[in-house]
Amino acid sequence: RLKVLEQKIDSRDYDFIGMENEIARCCGKNRISHRTSARIQLAFEEAVHVLLMGALSEPHVSIVTEDSEMDRRVVMTIRYRLLLTEADPAMDELAFSVLRGIVTGTEYHACGEAEDPQGEVVMEITDTPEA
Repeated sequence: RLKVLEQKIDSRDYDFIGMENEIARCCGKNRISHRTSARIQLAFEEAVHVLLMGALSEPHVSIVTEDSEMDRRVVMTIRYRLLLTEADPAMDELAFSVLRGIVTGTEYHACGEAEDPQGEVVMEITDTPEA
């Protein structure tokens, strides 16, 4: 069975803590390990809060987190409108370093129309059982 959590950000004043709590509640309800739940929350924080919110001039972000019971794999897809500002490269490198340590796979796709270009990042996080 596939479980899906959809979240949207349309403002710089979005409820970051509320969204992280929603991820934790969804993970708990679907019996995702605490370790994997923490990884999902950290991936959300680094990819959305640090990288995208720092680089987008107007945040229009959609996050879909899918958990497949079959292969114990969580896929987080982040889609955003490409209206970029100058980002701090040092902040980017730290966030990318953290992401590389917690995700098992990453893909990037450019999508959307020429007048409304969008980017899409797909991150895979394997659900690892607690020790």
